[in-house]
Parts: sequence; structure tokens; C-alpha cells
Amino acid sequence: MSSTSVPQRRILSQKDIELWLKCDGYKDYLNFIKQLNEFAKGVHERGLNRRQGVTEEVLVRVVTLLDKLSALVDEVKPLDDDKDQRFGNKAFRVWFSRMETEVDEELILVLGAEDATELKPYLMDSFGNQQRIDYGTGHEMCFVVFLMGLYKLKLIDTRDEVLDKEVVRRLSHELLTIFSVIYLPLVRKIQLRYNLEPAGSHGAFSLDDFQFLPFYWGSAQLVGHPHVEPHSFPDPQVALKYKDDLMFYTAIQFIHEVKRGPFAEHSNQLWNISGVDDWSKINRGLLNMYCKEYLPKFPIVQHLVFGDRDDVGGVYLTKTEFRTLPVNAEESTSECVDTTCFNVDPQEAGVSSPLIAKFEYHIVYSISYSVPVLYFTVTKTDGSLVQIEDIWKWIPKFYLSETTSDATNDISILYQKYGSMLTQMEHPILMRPFYAIHPCHTSTLMKNIFVGKHCDQNKLPLNADNYLISWLSSIAPIAALHMKPEYGTRLND
Repeated sequence: MSSTSVPQRRILSQKDIELWLKCDGYKDYLNFIKQLNEFAKGVHERGLNRRQGVTEEVLVRVVTLLDKLSALVDEVKPLDDDKDQRFGNKAFRVWFSRMETEVDEELILVLGAEDATELKPYLMDSFGNQQRIDYGTGHEMCFVVFLMGLYKLKLIDTRDEVLDKEVVRRLSHELLTIFSVIYLPLVRKIQLRYNLEPAGSHGAFSLDDFQFLPFYWGSAQLVGHPHVEPHSFPDPQVALKYKDDLMFYTAIQFIHEVKRGPFAEHSNQLWNISGVDDWSKINRGLLNMYCKEYLPKFPIVQHLVFGDRDDVGGVYLTKTEFRTLPVNAEESTSECVDTTCFNVDPQEAGVSSPLIAKFEYHIVYSISYSVPVLYFTVTKTDGSLVQIEDIWKWIPKFYLSETTSDATNDISILYQKYGSMLTQMEHPILMRPFYAIHPCHTSTLMKNIFVGKHCDQNKLPLNADNYLISWLSSIAPIAALHMKPEYGTRLND
């Protein structure tokens, strides 16, 4: 996000969708919703349904602002004598104008002028369209982008403490609580009071006419629940029982309140989902649905706005090479095993060997941890992946403690040592499994490099080049990534 100008619309036609799906804003958004989803998993018994769980000062002030907007709905009564009214009640336009005034005045006090300028367009577009008097998943998305902006600008960029996993978990829970306990009741109140129309083709781009994400994050919350099973949620009595504790069932209860008739008829997609026997499968399926059926749809994303740094067309760093497989840690750190390296696919060059593999490396910025993450795969010429147990054996011995250095072939010891550091994760952009150097300790590592007690008085100046090269050179041997010595000269430039 940029503070140099007011964000503007960039997705103006269907041809811009391809650029949207490649831009940094898309990657950040997808990473953010997946981060919240990951930390929602298994949080049972009202873990995300208590407003008292919001304790960060800036988030408390945001809750206060949203409460004011809710009170404003009570003040602006629906019009009863509007003869031209066919669908939405035009009193919504009155509320919307007053909401804009309220947000204009209050958001500066909450966030400061600069950040308020950045985030105001997303918040204002979170409650529906003023002219069409409708609401859909595009408006829901705008509020989540607003939360993402809060997270990036106010929760992680301003922190002095190391952003470890538990801090990220707590912040994610507070953001989910705002979405579930404050925002959703507000927009449902608006939808009912002003009779808002479902945006798009009568709610075609949602699961309950208006929303999608409560079902995605709500299904994550139910992962591993000891009692609640998917087949039960079409039952109104079950929804009523759990509506105050679980985000998914709060959304289902809302459907039961506003719709009549058999559940299979008025909510067919959800009815089909109830036939899946595992919450984890439902959660993965909803993410795939969201990525394939929602995020690429022009009617949903056309109103998104972008600042200068969100310019459409951003990329991430990649490197691909073909070389022989290392057998042990010593070979993994050599420049090229048997001096055999390829810049092209060896099969295309007529070279075939079970010892030759494709090494593919991606560096993707993690919004969750505010650090870069190294993802990689190693694929043999027959198309099979090199297993992580074999990659653990490549890790140089200097990463091992003295007590384990003689047991580098013992898988149980390797797992104990490396399981949390070198692991398999879903690539945040490509949506397929990659090996990755987990980012949970990156902040501590880089802090030690640049400001730690082991640095002398001539320690390196902290800048983008030095950070990236120092980080990559520290972890590259773990992934058998070869860095040319020329990179080191950049540290003194």
C-alpha cells in the first residue's frame, strides 16, 4: 500500500483480471485469508466469538467506530412511503452518506491521516453499493482488505518485539473476532433493515446470498471438533445450539432466520457441502472454490482500489536449474556435483539420468511473518519428487548440534531436528505443495545478524540488498541452493 496517493480502481475490464491474479495485492490478500484460516483451525467454544478478545488498542478503536455505524443504522429508519421502491430501501443511501461522513471524521482519529487515506476507501466500500442498494462478496472482500491494511500498517510494522508465531496467532484471532462478532452482525443488520439486494445474479457469488468467508473460516474453526459433524448443520436446532459459539453455525442460523422451505432447495451448495464427512476437506474445498469461482470474477473484484505499491503485475523471485542430485551434505554444498549442471531441461537436451533433477526455488514475501520465505521443489526426470527425508540428509553438518552430528541418517533424529525448520507447505500463490524453510525464526535470525550481540562495531548497514542476501546466504545450504560468490560483493556496495 502506498501513502503517496489515494488508492484508485485498476480493474476496469475483463482483460485486467489476468493482471489482478498476478499482482502483489492478490498475493497479499490470498496469503492473509489463508493466515487467518490457519489460526482459526481448532479454536472451539467461543474462541472467536467474544468481543472482549479484542485488546490491541488500534483494534479496540476500530470496534468503537463500527459500533457507531451500527447505532447509525438504528437512527436512520427505513422509508415506508417510497412508491418507487421496488427492491432495496432508499433509506440505505441516507445511511451510506452519513456513514461516509462518520468514517471521514473518525478514521483519522483512529489511524492517523496518512493511514486513514490508505484504508478509508476499503472500509467505505465494505457495507454495500449506495446506488444499487445491494451487497455481495466484493464488499465482504473490501472489509477483509481493510483488516489486512490494519494488520500491515498498525499491528506488525510498528512492533518492536519479535513477531513470533504466538504473536501472529493472537493478532489473527483478534482480527477474526472483529470480522465475526462486529462486522458480520452489522452488515446483516443493514441487509435486513434496508432490504439490500444480493449483488450479482441474485447472490450467485456467495453461499448465503451475501457472504462466503464466514463459511471458509468457520469450517477451519470446526476442524477437529469432538462433537459437531458436517451433516448436522442443515438442522435448524443444531444451528440454534451452536450459533453463539461457532462462526459457521452463526452464518447457518442467519440462513434459517431469513429463508423458508427445505434447506436443500434454498441453499443447494451448502446442502451439498453437508455431505462431506470431514471439516478439513470442506475447508480445503471452500478455499479452492473461492480461488476459482470468486477471486477471478470481474463483478466481485472490479471495485477494488490500489495504491502505487499495489500496481498490477507484481512478481516473486524464482530460480530453476537442472543438476545432479547430491547424495550427502558434502555434495549438497559443492557448486555442481560431477560438474554436471544444465540451464535447460536435460530431457530436451537428450540427457536422461535418474541422478539428474530439476531444482526450482521461489522467494515469496510472507505477510503473516513480514519476512521472505524460500519455497522449493526437487523433481527427478521421471516426474517424481525427491522426498523430504532425503533432503534432510543433504543439510550440512554445521547445522547439527554435536550430539546429533553423527546421526544424520537417522530419520527420527533428522525429523526432530529439522521437522519444524524444513517442512512441506502449500505454495501461497501456486496452491500446490512445496518444501519450505519455515519463517517462524527468520525475524530472530535477522535480528542477530544486523543488531545482535554477536555483531561487531562494523556490522553491516541494514538495507534491502543486505537483508535479502544475508538471509538467503544463511538458509540456502539447507535447501541445496547454490549462490555465486558475486552476491557477496553486493554487501559492500
